[in-house]
Amino acid sequence: GLAMFIAFWSWTGFESTVMYGEESKNPKKIIPIATMIAVTGVGVFYTFVSWMSVAGNGGAQAIALAQSANPLDMFFHPTDVFVGHGWVLAMEWLMMTGSFACAMAFHNAAARYMYSLGREGVLPGVFGKTHAKHGSPHVASFVQTGIAITWILGFFFLNQDPYADLFTILAVLGTFSLLIVQTLTMAAVFNYFRHHHPEEKMWRTKIAPILGGAGMVCVVIMMITNLDTAAGPAASTLLFKLIPYITVGLFVVGAGQALYLRKTNPVKYETIGHVALADDHGL
Repeated sequence: GLAMFIAFWSWTGFESTVMYGEESKNPKKIIPIATMIAVTGVGVFYTFVSWMSVAGNGGAQAIALAQSANPLDMFFHPTDVFVGHGWVLAMEWLMMTGSFACAMAFHNAAARYMYSLGREGVLPGVFGKTHAKHGSPHVASFVQTGIAITWILGFFFLNQDPYADLFTILAVLGTFSLLIVQTLTMAAVFNYFRHHHPEEKMWRTKIAPILGGAGMVCVVIMMITNLDTAAGPAASTLLFKLIPYITVGLFVVGAGQALYLRKTNPVKYETIGHVALADDHGL
């Protein structure tokens, strides 16, 4: 269960291809292709790296290194032995730059969501403004930067470890919430095509969403039962203990806002998400 949790933790982010739909020439064609390439490419890459690390270390040694004080030696050790120490240094630099790129990707995703919601009137309209020169969602980006700085300063003043507490807790919270959203998306896909396009192929609109949703439910259950182990020392902190309540709270607030908007302003409610796919009602 813990291994599945870590695997899905590492996989989050492939869904970000949708955010760039309106910037592509044909989003209905390009975004599905890009998503499948991302999912398949990440899967093949992860499988290859895992296979090579076990093959390079040997089964027993791989387990020992994974449980050691520096589990990254599971990758660094065979690289050092078979390729050379210079490549270990290159891997270390790539891990640092990759972590920065990952943080930038999450920042961009959050800013994009705020930008879209601001443009569609769900959030204040200022969030939907773009820069006069660069065309970037600068207001949403600055707000997201402020939120991130606030979180970091909060952990700093509470004297929390930047990796063991800040990174671990927020990663667990983000992954937990995101996988629940993806699980709900499976149900939404099934429900949408059942009502609007019943003529579509059964595999794409019924069987695949059901199988995917069932698999995601199992993963969410595994996450719940393994959260303490995944968090490590951070599991004793108050913020970690509040994760289930934060997740439920975000869901209740979001669902409540959607229901309120559907009742008080059905036109605005119906236009949410229509910018990139305006010619397909309901998407």
